[in-house]
Amino acid sequence: MYAKNGSVMTPNYLTKNFRRIADSLDYYGLRLHDLRHSVASNLLNKGFSYVQTAEWLGHSNPSTTFRFYAHIDKTSKIAIASDYEQIFREEKSRKVVEKSAKIVEINSYRANFKILDK
Repeated sequence: MYAKNGSVMTPNYLTKNFRRIADSLDYYGLRLHDLRHSVASNLLNKGFSYVQTAEWLGHSNPSTTFRFYAHIDKTSKIAIASDYEQIFREEKSRKVVEKSAKIVEINSYRANFKILDK
């Protein structure tokens, strides 16, 4: 890349200018590299795999992506907790229904036994 004056842009040039622009927009302390973390977080939270995210970020190995971004995926943790809670409710409900069915079955058996007993 080239700067407006035609000189080659260095990574430092981009970093400094990004910081200057961010500061002018009241995003004090925001670094260019922070955007990379935001992209990774957003991709993972949208359901993209670590392999896909690694490819997008240019990591040669998905384990690099996992090592640095595994803690970010709070949305999926919330979804897992919600799903587990639903499974727990359904299991509890199923046990209540099974218990009720057994009580009905026992009461029916008792009623039949009383009829035969008479």
